[in-house]
Amino acid sequence: MQSKIEIVEQSFEKIKLDTNEFAVSFYENLFAQYPEVKPLFANTDMETQQKKLLNALILVVENLRHPEVLKEVVQALGSRHVNYGTLKQHYPLVGKALLKTLKQYLGEYWTPEVKAAWIYAYRGIAKLMLQGANYPPQKERSPTDETAETETQTQENPHIKNTETEVQAIPTPTSPIELIERSFEKIKPRGAEFAASFYENLFAAYPEAKPLFANTDIQQQEKKLLNSLVLVVESLRHPEVLAQVLRALGARHINYGTLPQHYPLVGEALLKTLEQYLQQDWNSEVKNAWVFAYEQIVQLMFEGAGYSPETSNTEVETTSPPKIEINLEKAPVSKSSSKLQVEVIENSFEKIKSRGAEFAASFYENLFAAYPEAKPLFANTDMENQQKKLLNSLVLVVESLRNPEALAEVLRALGARHVNYGTLKQHYPLVGKTILKTLKQYLQEDWTPEVKKAWVYALGQITRFMFEGAGYIKTPTPSPKQVEGTTTKPTSEQEKKSLSSPTTRQKITTKTKQKKEQSDKEYSTEEATAKLKKLLTQIINIFWELPKIYVVIIAVIVAIIVVNLVGEDSIFAKTLASADTISLIVAIILFVKEIPDRKKEFHYQAWSVIDAAKGIKDSQARFMAIQDLNKDNVSLRTLQAPGAYLASIDLKKANLNEANLSEACLDNANLKQANLSYANLANAKLSSSNLIDTNLSFSNLSNANLSSANLSNANLVCADLSNANMSGVNLSGATLSGAKIIETYLVGANLKDAKVSVAELSNAYLKDAIMPDGSKHK
Repeated sequence: MQSKIEIVEQSFEKIKLDTNEFAVSFYENLFAQYPEVKPLFANTDMETQQKKLLNALILVVENLRHPEVLKEVVQALGSRHVNYGTLKQHYPLVGKALLKTLKQYLGEYWTPEVKAAWIYAYRGIAKLMLQGANYPPQKERSPTDETAETETQTQENPHIKNTETEVQAIPTPTSPIELIERSFEKIKPRGAEFAASFYENLFAAYPEAKPLFANTDIQQQEKKLLNSLVLVVESLRHPEVLAQVLRALGARHINYGTLPQHYPLVGEALLKTLEQYLQQDWNSEVKNAWVFAYEQIVQLMFEGAGYSPETSNTEVETTSPPKIEINLEKAPVSKSSSKLQVEVIENSFEKIKSRGAEFAASFYENLFAAYPEAKPLFANTDMENQQKKLLNSLVLVVESLRNPEALAEVLRALGARHVNYGTLKQHYPLVGKTILKTLKQYLQEDWTPEVKKAWVYALGQITRFMFEGAGYIKTPTPSPKQVEGTTTKPTSEQEKKSLSSPTTRQKITTKTKQKKEQSDKEYSTEEATAKLKKLLTQIINIFWELPKIYVVIIAVIVAIIVVNLVGEDSIFAKTLASADTISLIVAIILFVKEIPDRKKEFHYQAWSVIDAAKGIKDSQARFMAIQDLNKDNVSLRTLQAPGAYLASIDLKKANLNEANLSEACLDNANLKQANLSYANLANAKLSSSNLIDTNLSFSNLSNANLSSANLSNANLVCADLSNANMSGVNLSGATLSGAKIIETYLVGANLKDAKVSVAELSNAYLKDAIMPDGSKHK
């Protein structure tokens, strides 16, 4: 004869495979039967809510044999539900919806015994939750009107017994506090190691969190973590003291740039590290105790930080990391042409342009008002400059919507840079919602559903490209099958008939087979070449990584094997017989092996020369050091050489991102295909320099002399070209979207096919310049 606990466990086991569907059906049944409860979930993410329901059901069913553990957890759950607006009248409604959904999914297994067991279990849970919510005790009854029916069935069927005594007879297990204390006691001797592993797990699972600790002494941080854990565990039996400490800790973490979205990431890393160190002592009871404790800690830290319970899903997800929605809102996007969407965005943005600076300021006001926790991220930021950057980025995006390939490239680069600023995936929806709010504020009656849909869709696409650049998602590439399956369909009836004839079909089949055989051969050859290259690369890597002694030993062994294969009388064997020859071979191998070390030493010396030349205008040693480093493909990012004389220097394909070359002389320099994005080139001399295909996006070229320079196909997106001398410059095919072109001297410049509007050129001197449409300016 089965107990009620066994019946509940076994019946729930049958649902486990369809748990996600079960949770969806539960809320469908609840809202269908009791529509009056739907407003309680108005601001709730239903996917997250469904996960919470499943976690709660699993927790309850797995702890039915541990009533003390279950009691504490369920009472805390009841206490929290008071804050969500749950009343005691709601409990019977939930009970009925639960029973209906169980019946729906169990089908023939929904017997009177199973029904009675679940009613009994739910009644106990509801009672404990009501105790936790501090509701006065009431006459014990079933959560549904079906209790009387169940009790009648219990009397008629002797197999259905009241198992209350059976549950009470189970030995009382260790309380959650004791479980945490005992498990932490096992970790204490390896505390420092545990803290180091925690951060390793955190950065491995969420590399985007690493920049937040860029200026942090990580060893000191590990000590702080360990001290905090010791404090929490030792204060679990003194909740009042602990609550005060945790609230203060939550308040402090706002200043460190901690957001509500960070807490689940920390929780998951903590659970993973606990499992790693406890090993066989890590069971479901210990896990549940730590999950429950962490939720309480987060709740108290949220109170200290001033976050509402709805701010974020703080429950630790123990199965998979939190899902990040790329689309900012799940608003349906009409299947109109992309041109129509672009026009809608362009027209709406045109109405804001005249108040651009004011719009950018309002955006940050709205962001900090809605998400005050984001403010510390801008603590050391010049907000006026930040507002200009936002406005430039918006101008760039809107004006590049008709050139999606160029825009995608810029956005990917922007996403990659934002990782270094400490931007996380979770920040993007906050920014998106704030942009929509600010647009609505400024457009007012022009903020129609059509405009909103267009902007929501556009922001979703922007986020996707930035996610690709940041490495959060991979750029989708079509599979060979998809490419092969993309065929042109016959349009006319005559073509359809001709294709359907046996002769035509036979010809097509033969041609298709021939093409497939040819592509298979090509693929197999390519595959073999790729594998061979990979093998050679691995061998070369092993050669460089192995210690010198091992390389020498392997070389000698290979020589002996070759001698045995070719014979002792061969020329090779006679040559190797001499000790001098072997020494020479070993010397050559060692010489080759030490090449990387010599290169590293040279690079170190080169950078020392560059650093030593700071403040010196003309240094030939610095000139050669910069040039040689670039030839060795060493990044020159953030190079500091203001005022340096570097005329005719060859820096083709150099990475000079964020370099400071203000007032430097780079006349006749070769900077073809170089990356000078965000570089400071104010007042620099670049006359007759080669800047073909160079990336100068967001760079400062104000007052620079670029006369007769070749900037064809260059990227000058959002670059500052104010007061720059660009007479006779070749800008054919260049991208100047969002560039600051104020009093720029473009006399005789070639702007043919340049991506720039006539309006953006209105403040420049354009005498005899060839305009983007090929016409000559008069």
